[in-house]
Amino acid sequence: MSQARVDHFRSFARFPSTARLWVSPLGATFEQVVRLIDVGLGGVCFEIGETFEPNARLRLELELPGLWDRLTLHGEVAWVRPDGDGMIRTGVRFSRPTGKTLRILAENIG
Repeated sequence: MSQARVDHFRSFARFPSTARLWVSPLGATFEQVVRLIDVGLGGVCFEIGETFEPNARLRLELELPGLWDRLTLHGEVAWVRPDGDGMIRTGVRFSRPTGKTLRILAENIG
């Protein structure tokens, strides 16, 4: 009996989100608000009008309910894919988040 082919495996569940997300290349002095698609303990997916190179390092700031300040995370672009309406879907995996950051994230998603 043949097995179904699995093209993608995700270690962490992702949850749809309408939280505000600010993105900037690591070291940049600017940031931009993007449309967050989903978030999980391993990363995020968002839509943006420009493209980032795979493995580009980003600073991500999430505005979550119940927090006074934005939650800051760092990540690397895992994949990019054009989204029929001129936007680019971008998948980012978090880079070494702290236990405290993951706890805050877990309490505010899903």
